[in-house]
Amino acid sequence: MGKNLFLFNTSSKFGSNTYLNNIIHHLPDSDYYVINKNDINIMSKKKNLIISPSGFKKHIFNQIYLPIIITKLKINYIYTNSMIAIFLCKKKNILSVRNVDPFLNNFKINYKYKIKLNLIKILFKISVLFSYKIIFVSQFSYGTVSKIIKIPENKIIISYHGIDHVDKSNFDKEFDLLFVGKFVHYHNLDYVFTLFYKLEKELGIKYRVVLGDFDEDLKKEIIKKHKLKENKNLLNNLNNNEVINLMKKSKILLFASSYEACPFTLLEAMRCSCAVVASDAGPNKEILKSNGLFYDIESFEDMYQKTSDLINDKSKIKIIGNKNFYNSNKYTWEKTKDKIMNL
Repeated sequence: MGKNLFLFNTSSKFGSNTYLNNIIHHLPDSDYYVINKNDINIMSKKKNLIISPSGFKKHIFNQIYLPIIITKLKINYIYTNSMIAIFLCKKKNILSVRNVDPFLNNFKINYKYKIKLNLIKILFKISVLFSYKIIFVSQFSYGTVSKIIKIPENKIIISYHGIDHVDKSNFDKEFDLLFVGKFVHYHNLDYVFTLFYKLEKELGIKYRVVLGDFDEDLKKEIIKKHKLKENKNLLNNLNNNEVINLMKKSKILLFASSYEACPFTLLEAMRCSCAVVASDAGPNKEILKSNGLFYDIESFEDMYQKTSDLINDKSKIKIIGNKNFYNSNKYTWEKTKDKIMNL
């Protein structure tokens, strides 16, 4: 019986490291894994590793050298942790769509990134023809892509991200409000900091803001505008375990993103028994169902009202947090793995 090959050498800027760190422990040790040379420590328990270069060279490796290597392996499928198929390989390609940036034109980006996204969109359109199955991580991600590119129905798989178990006895809700994001326009940071400063002044809330680097120009703009160098509640570039520990200590998560394919932040906050105030955009309602408080993405006033009302209702925070913890059991890495392995 043949094995499978998993291609995990995509960019960490799209949450790939978080995904890889979690899913990898649930996949067979005996299968083949193509990884970026920087991720060897994550894959230490896997036997059959194929190391690829990083940066642009990985694309040359994937499309030219990898097909040659694959001819010597007895494999059934190629699972790619990206939207680009291995074009010169006759094996069945299973694609994963976990980033909808290439299919949206409603956010500010620099021209270099825009060129990159347009190239990915073109390559994905070609990859659809070469694919056996395409995994979308939410109905929202499928709907967003299918507006631009027609996907054959027999190729579509919806499989949400998973989350690891968290011991509820360790929760100590110290902070009133938490925001986790990065310096990107679609995280609406102007609204976020205006809200947090206003609530701190009016209600005396204890809060934390966690931001990862991405857009350096936006980072400089936001730091200057909101005087973030003076803000001791801002934490930069925490690892995933540090973020989880903060969620365990937080009563409410504010999720202000305009869109994401299937946000780890929401799932992890649910698992940590946080109540969530979220924008009415992206897959937020799809994931949170009736247990989220949703505000109009275009309205700061609505964001402020929903958040402040919840902060002032301690019993509601606890009820919603408990429901989120219970509902988070629907999202497990075992289910994600089974969807992949049983195609």
